Amino acid sequence: MKNYTVPPIRNAIVMLTNQCNCRCVYCFENRSKERMSLDTAKATLGFLHSSGSPRPGFTFFGGEPMLEFDSIIRPLVEHAKTAYNVPTRFAMTTNGTLFTRERLQYLKENTAGFMLSMDGAATAQNGNRPLANGGNSFDAVMKYVPYMNMMDWARLIASVLAGLATAIPLAVKLVEYVQKAVKEKNWSKVLDLVMKYMAVAEDKFDNGADRREWVIAMVKASSETVNYDIDMAAIGSLIDNLCEMSKAVNAPAAG
Repeated sequence: MKNYTVPPIRNAIVMLTNQCNCRCVYCFENRSKERMSLDTAKATLGFLHSSGSPRPGFTFFGGEPMLEFDSIIRPLVEHAKTAYNVPTRFAMTTNGTLFTRERLQYLKENTAGFMLSMDGAATAQNGNRPLANGGNSFDAVMKYVPYMNMMDWARLIASVLAGLATAIPLAVKLVEYVQKAVKEKNWSKVLDLVMKYMAVAEDKFDNGADRREWVIAMVKASSETVNYDIDMAAIGSLIDNLCEMSKAVNAPAAG
């Protein structure tokens, strides 16, 4: 009989809870009450470290793992600091609606990354991923995106479950352009405005330059009405990049 060497386990994806604070229309979870205990999480982390990986990864999953931030995530991160000589790479997949500035700061200080799951601009996001109480999940996420950017560490990855051409540029260009473009706290509303007008322009105009000019004019008119202070050149750059990414996303498959 041959002897086989099992390689070190590099990463564990751990389901902390089946519960979630959103009610996504396509969700496959049963949202039962089962949840992981802190002792089980510690035992899992210990097994991961015992496998010999030089820097094991531990990914929090759910349900919505941020429901267990105070009961499991923070205590486990603190436990790992003293229990092992080898550092742990913590990460999670989250809907982003349960962040606070303090929680984001804690994740930054402990180099815990996350994958942010979204469906695009407000209409798609709120239609597909409403909060459990029927509330607005888009605004709940957007409220803290500027703090993610100021930390200069978060990588936003949109889950492409609906509105692919909207979801990708939203994630990739959101902070780079929109925070430059809007000089006050209404920047998430302006982004949604751009997305809405771009969808309308897609049906109104065949020419890309005409679409761009119309969207900029409409955003400018709206900004004057609501008294937003907007850098229209930055909005133009945002539109150009959205269009380019949309072309890439919707390109015909190679034969």
